[in-house]
Amino acid sequence: MKMRGAAAAGGGGAATIKTASPETISPFALESTQPIMASKTDFRILVNKIKAKGIETPVEYTVKNNVKYIVNGHHRVYIAKRLGIREIPVIEVPYQQGMELMQEGTNPGYLKYIKY
Repeated sequence: MKMRGAAAAGGGGAATIKTASPETISPFALESTQPIMASKTDFRILVNKIKAKGIETPVEYTVKNNVKYIVNGHHRVYIAKRLGIREIPVIEVPYQQGMELMQEGTNPGYLKYIKY
C-alpha cells in the first residue's frame, strides 16, 4: 500500500491511498514454507468456506531466485490444490531475508480424512 500526497510527505493533509488489486496464479506455482497447523475443526470450516465461496482473501507470497514462496495463506493454497482450483488471488510482498526457509513440523494426519 502506497500513500501519496501530503501524508506520504509527512504533512497533515488528506492522503490518497493506492491499494494493490490481487493478481491470480496457479496454487501449484507457489512453494510452501510451513506445515499445516490449524485444528481439524478450523481446517474443515475453511475447506467448506472455500468450497462455497472460493478464496476471498489473497494469498501473500514473496520471490527469491525466481521461486514464489508463500508468506501468508498456506492453508488456502493446500485446500485449493486439493479442490483442483486452477487460479487463486495473490499479492506479492517484498522479500525479507529468511522468508524462504521451511519451518519444521509435519502436516497433521487428519488431512487424509478431510472431505474435499
